[in-house]
Amino acid sequence: MLKDHRWELALMGGVLLLTLLFYTGCGKRASPTAPDVPKSGFRILRLGGGSSGGSIYKGEPLHAEKLIKASKGGCVELDGKDVEHEVCVPAGALSYNTVIGIFCPDAGLTMVDLTPCGISFNLPVKISLSWKDVEDTPDDLGIYWWDEESGEWVEIPAEIEVDGDDVDADFELSHFSRYALAESY
Repeated sequence: MLKDHRWELALMGGVLLLTLLFYTGCGKRASPTAPDVPKSGFRILRLGGGSSGGSIYKGEPLHAEKLIKASKGGCVELDGKDVEHEVCVPAGALSYNTVIGIFCPDAGLTMVDLTPCGISFNLPVKISLSWKDVEDTPDDLGIYWWDEESGEWVEIPAEIEVDGDDVDADFELSHFSRYALAESY
């Protein structure tokens, strides 16, 4: 009887491990975005400075996760008052069934952790990040990923649209990490 359930136990163990990784976030270092430790020439934006009066989620984490089957692919969506994020994994991008997550450690910032952190994909994964009521929308916006090895934010190619206080960003990834919409000056 136990022999018949080994695969279920292995799957449950894998899901537990991925969930643990999801909740620990994407990084060994302290948050590189702490407001009291700004990087010169770089600023992650806050929500709540626009016309709608601010986010009800400031300082609170938001998350969503879903088991994506390697053979079928699928999407994970995270919807909040001021955020709408989506990760779409095409069929064949994963080598095995995986719990994919979107985690906003502080929903008042334009930053997300995509989990499991460090996973690489066989095919590009499509990411759509959308924020409402961004504090101010400077002209020089970009999407950046946190490079653990260098301890630096690295800009990646992205299509960014600004409509008043709302910002949408679409891009493709080959791996997961921490990502942020930021101003470079």
